[in-house]
Amino acid sequence: MRALRASKKQKAHRWAGTASCRPVEVRDAMSEKEVMGGLQQGFGRAERRAGEALDDPGLQARGGVNQLKGGARKAVGKAQTKLDDFAGQVADRVSKVGEQTRAVYDRTSKQAREVAQRVEPLVHERPYSSLGVALAAGVLIGLLLNSRGPKVIYVKPPPT
Repeated sequence: MRALRASKKQKAHRWAGTASCRPVEVRDAMSEKEVMGGLQQGFGRAERRAGEALDDPGLQARGGVNQLKGGARKAVGKAQTKLDDFAGQVADRVSKVGEQTRAVYDRTSKQAREVAQRVEPLVHERPYSSLGVALAAGVLIGLLLNSRGPKVIYVKPPPT
């Protein structure tokens, strides 16, 4: 059973019989829990039928319980496999978004450095004018952000 678990975590590749010889991913058909659940379900079914043949209600009941447990284990294994696949897809997407975010950050910081290099000589030549422009821009942004009116939240009592 450990071999199944190890092969599930590691991506197995085999060479396809094509001219380009690209690796093809081979996925496990069933997880360990699915295999064990299927075996337990099968043995439970056999145990239940043996109990029926031998007219032994205890053996029938034990077989039925094992059959149900095996079915549940098999279902959990399938669900876990699907969740693992989904988690892998989410991780891939998050990785792509992270790469895109990093690219945007790099591009934006480069543009900011270029603007700073262009503006710096102007600030040194006319410091008071630069200060006035910065003050006016700050006041304008403050007015725009604060012009939405008062932020009041009304809470209505639940109807009685």
